[in-house]
Amino acid sequence: MHIFNEDKLIQIFCMVDDFCKEYSKIIQQRLLTGHRHRKNLPEPSLSISEIMTIEILYHLSADFPFLSGQFFHRSLSFASSFD
Repeated sequence: MHIFNEDKLIQIFCMVDDFCKEYSKIIQQRLLTGHRHRKNLPEPSLSISEIMTIEILYHLSADFPFLSGQFFHRSLSFASSFD
């Protein structure tokens, strides 16, 4: 079982965030221009970097604590680190 401390979580998040910023630049250059057909949808409350970090930590976890909800609560306890 992997134990993730706050420093490791921040390190993973920073790496993911850096990747997402660079990837976004590349994708923006390759998008087709024109009218977007997006209706008035609410903005997501989590960034892509935050979602990917949660996914990575989930897959690195040996006991798959999402099944019991422990992982989600543990992730929320570190959320204040990113404010």
